Amino acid sequence: MSSHYTDVDRLILERWSEVLDLHDAFRTLGTRIQDNIDGVLVRTERWLDEQGYRCDRDPKMPEVSAWKPSWEAKRGQPVVRLTIGEFAPLGYGKIRGDHPYLWVYTHNLDLLKLKQPERVQFGRDLRAAIGPDAAKWDDEDVTDGESPLGRYLIDVTDAKRVEMVANPQQLLEFIQAGFSQLFELSSAVDAQLAARQIR
Repeated sequence: MSSHYTDVDRLILERWSEVLDLHDAFRTLGTRIQDNIDGVLVRTERWLDEQGYRCDRDPKMPEVSAWKPSWEAKRGQPVVRLTIGEFAPLGYGKIRGDHPYLWVYTHNLDLLKLKQPERVQFGRDLRAAIGPDAAKWDDEDVTDGESPLGRYLIDVTDAKRVEMVANPQQLLEFIQAGFSQLFELSSAVDAQLAARQIR
């Protein structure tokens, strides 16, 4: 049984060696992009430290999360994370979304022995504490017990993400601006953890 080639398939077959060369160049560029993103995330980590936050970073995703030391469980694991991710273009790493995101993750509250109903209540109380501003963090993908606040930055196109990975200073400024928005939620997180005597 023969399969039918599309016009694109035939174009690739006719230029096979050129396509292979382009594929190798794309993989090499991916490694350079990862190195540049990692450099930006190292600078981000220093900046977050100056703001009083700890962080972890993954240049392959890419994603970076921040938290206050007071948000850690006894084992040093953060129970709440402020996260920025997918700020590289489609085709890089594990990017699946059309836009970068800002998210608040609370799934590690189980480290404090908070069961699912208590984690759900934490998320609801956190949104209530933020008040009317919570509406801008109410994406359809948020879940009360795991990720109660979040939004996709739909004004950041894939072309913009390409531009940012080509310009490390621009990417750094984008990440810092995103965290500045997330930091506005920190006092509400502090209050909800304190209300549960978690410090």
